Amino acid sequence: MTKRKLEDAVSSSVEAHLVSSSPYQAQYEPEEKISTVVVENFPMLGKASAWRFLEWAQGNPEGVCSLPTGKTPEYFIKWVQRILKEWNTAEMQAEAKKFGLSDRKPVLDKLTFVQIDEFYPISPQQHNSFHYYVNEYYIKGFGLDPSRALLMDCSKIGLDRVKESFGPTGEPQDHLQMSMEDIWSDGRVDLTLRTREPTSRLERLQQRVLRQVDQWCAEYEGKIRALGGIGFFMGGIGPDGHVAFNCQGCDHFSTTRLDELNYPSQAAAAGDLGGIEAVRKRKVITIGLGTVTFNPRCVALICAAGEAKAQVVKQAVEEDPHVNFPATALHKLPRACFFLTSGAAKLLSRRQLALLETLKAIDDQLVEKALVSLCCQRRKRLLDLTATDLSASPFAAEVLRKAGKPLKDCAEQVRKTLIQKIERGCQVREKCQFLHTEPHHDDIMLGYLPAVLRSTRVASNQHHFVCATSGFNSVSNKHMLMLLQRVERFSQSPTFQRLCAEKYFSADAALGDAALDFRRRDVWKFLDGIAAADDELRDEGAARRLVFNLCQIFGESLEKGDSSGLLQRVQGLKDYFHKQYAGQKDEKDVQTLKGSCREFEAECVWGYIGWQLPNISHLRLGFYTADIFAPEPTQQRDVLPVLKLLKNVQPDVVTVALDPEASGPDTHYKVLQAVTSALQQHAEETKRDDITVWGYRNVWFRFEPHEVSTIIPVSLQTISTLNHMFLNSFESQRHAEFPAYEIQGPFCAMSQRVQVEQYDIIETCLGRLAELMDGMDGQELPDSCGLRPAAGDKSFPGSEYHEDFARALGLLAPGCTLVVDGVLDPMAPELMWRLAPQAGLFQETFAVVTEDDWMMIAFGLTNRPLAPVPEEVAQLRFAADEAKRRSSSWRYRDRLVVGPTTGRGETEASQRAYERLGLCFSMVEPRLMESGWHVELTKERRVLRMMHSKEKDPGHFRWYSCVLVGLDCYVFETYKIYSGPPNLRSST
Repeated sequence: MTKRKLEDAVSSSVEAHLVSSSPYQAQYEPEEKISTVVVENFPMLGKASAWRFLEWAQGNPEGVCSLPTGKTPEYFIKWVQRILKEWNTAEMQAEAKKFGLSDRKPVLDKLTFVQIDEFYPISPQQHNSFHYYVNEYYIKGFGLDPSRALLMDCSKIGLDRVKESFGPTGEPQDHLQMSMEDIWSDGRVDLTLRTREPTSRLERLQQRVLRQVDQWCAEYEGKIRALGGIGFFMGGIGPDGHVAFNCQGCDHFSTTRLDELNYPSQAAAAGDLGGIEAVRKRKVITIGLGTVTFNPRCVALICAAGEAKAQVVKQAVEEDPHVNFPATALHKLPRACFFLTSGAAKLLSRRQLALLETLKAIDDQLVEKALVSLCCQRRKRLLDLTATDLSASPFAAEVLRKAGKPLKDCAEQVRKTLIQKIERGCQVREKCQFLHTEPHHDDIMLGYLPAVLRSTRVASNQHHFVCATSGFNSVSNKHMLMLLQRVERFSQSPTFQRLCAEKYFSADAALGDAALDFRRRDVWKFLDGIAAADDELRDEGAARRLVFNLCQIFGESLEKGDSSGLLQRVQGLKDYFHKQYAGQKDEKDVQTLKGSCREFEAECVWGYIGWQLPNISHLRLGFYTADIFAPEPTQQRDVLPVLKLLKNVQPDVVTVALDPEASGPDTHYKVLQAVTSALQQHAEETKRDDITVWGYRNVWFRFEPHEVSTIIPVSLQTISTLNHMFLNSFESQRHAEFPAYEIQGPFCAMSQRVQVEQYDIIETCLGRLAELMDGMDGQELPDSCGLRPAAGDKSFPGSEYHEDFARALGLLAPGCTLVVDGVLDPMAPELMWRLAPQAGLFQETFAVVTEDDWMMIAFGLTNRPLAPVPEEVAQLRFAADEAKRRSSSWRYRDRLVVGPTTGRGETEASQRAYERLGLCFSMVEPRLMESGWHVELTKERRVLRMMHSKEKDPGHFRWYSCVLVGLDCYVFETYKIYSGPPNLRSST
């Protein structure tokens, strides 16, 4: 579909200026289906969209506009207000001229404002309603005329038309005169009432109201179209690509309607509405995609910031119009345009090529980016990439062309780089002082817990954990009510009276170290309960800490054991939380109380691995607020507390969440700013230049391999530990009130998914490196071997392992000798073909013949590249798989005991199959000697002696040792199909 042509279409001076200031064109056809403007960062995005809006307003002083809500327009709002306020200054006049606007100040009071969407039901008085937002930031903030605004007041929609009616007995139906809160008492809306019969008086009323809401939506749509449609539309783009609340799958001709959100959109809206449960109950009223595109002259801007939006932006810009990509409905509008930050535009293919063309030199990082991406695209190892694969990726082809290096050399270099990063991730520092910083209380464990666990096992290391913010926004009222119930139960126990007598809940300085020890005991009690699977013990630990926090925050005293004041405070807080709507801004003391609950959870997490107060700090930086637009960090309020901690800890390593601006939560970037400033000042004051900074990311945003210097291997045991720690310690996050949109579950599940996805990237690039290294963790190998130790935790018995090894021969050093046991039982056709003289990979290969199997010994690995496997070999592999499944040993593959061996029939069939393929080897039989069975081969005056157990039957080989004289050699033994993971040994 192409854009509709407008004879009188006028180009935008603002867009022309922005395009001329960037390295890109406005549109790269045919890949891009819509104009796109790229700016450097999030604040610049707000500035650019503000000037585009004011340009339109100058030309359309009585036009119709729709502007977005949420955090996306933060800098847009600030810039519009600043430009209008400073319009007559010389500086702003120069800016206006630069962007192509006239010197006439834009007048906004005659514009008609159309609200885009709203949750339903929701009171317009709630500060997190879009009706409130629009009035606060647009009607008041921009000086718009309220009488010209089309707004969505859910307290009236569907209720202002209920006429007086009478029931079957002639009496007035008083229940029809109910308010929105009475009709939807729990906020839950059942859309099935549109089509089913109601079962109660309340449902009959709800059905009537729903139909009135539908009628209101139709009339709202009619009013917009009567105005000629929307002249200026600005919106963000959701995680599923939604525009307004038109989610993935929405009809491109949809109109204003009452609808429900899909899960990704619900998760994205959870922060606005106070949790996912509040969002799930509610529905939304939204204008449709057809509403936006009704006016062919509409200036439609979609704004997106940060790399987290890159994938949905790519789909919206490059895909043909489709219901899976809601924003593609805007392709038909000649004046539609995407305003993006460079991060949000990073996946637009032609723009990456255009940026590449401007580079004078290609560094190794860019080569790594290109080839890793190509491996994932083609699902091939680095060493298996071909010229055909390279031609399928214009970006990768251009990178290698400008690099001036052959594909083979680049692939080998990237492979080595990735292995070095994995090796670095296996290393552990000693005698090191760590300062682990995190914006939220779970960021460290979700980001790099495996590295923390390794480092904490070294006794000479010291660790200090600090959370920069209070975290109160992530604690729900429902969770606080549960904690207060624990306090009520605990206050009735004899233990409570005893602790009061000990001044356990006092922070009196006279207590000295005892006060600190009391707070440690809170954590110990909680963790003892987890260890003992004793919920009462666990709850008591949490209640102890909450009682202390209540006393400190609200000034309650328990020294005489009188709990009446405490219980009154608890009851008052319960009443408070019951009255608060989800997402309502709390009082300052309540924010502190909620934050202290998160701080206790963090202490329990690090208590899992033996770290406790005072090695855990809580900074509560002041920029963290409940306001929709939080303030920027300041030196006095936010940097100095971090600087003071640096002076106290004197770290050698400082960790920090390294999310780019607008790619993770706003808090992450602001903590990064504060820590960076504090570190710079600390380094200047101490004259230290040896402090190492670890930048990490977690579930909100993730690194690509070329962006990192270290890749940390993660075992299933570590994942299990993380999940257990998270679900037991972070009680407030267990049910994921503010979840990630990619997964319906707690953040630990999202962390696991991210790690699996990243592992898949590395495995695709390198092959099954972990399998080749199984059993070698921590061992030193000679450099000539071409292998490095790495942890592996997978077992692929029998022919599965053989065939994987056949495809991984490129990991071995040229000139090495390879020993492979058990190639007939089970069958391994691909490996045998590569060992045969026909393949030319080895200088000479011997087959050591036993009663029912062969052991292969291959000398002198050459540099010859791996050739494609012939079709007949591939077909034989399928037959081998079938034979393997017929074997009784296959049925025992998951058992810890040794299963029965296969019959000689399968072995003889394997041998005949190899002969039919023409695979010929020099055959050698072992000799029985005093010390056991020996195999002696002479190769260039070097003797290879191999021996196994003293069993007289060589058909029952169990190779216990291997002595290799004068050779770099790899020994690969499977102990039959049923005997568990293979061992890989090397000696010289």
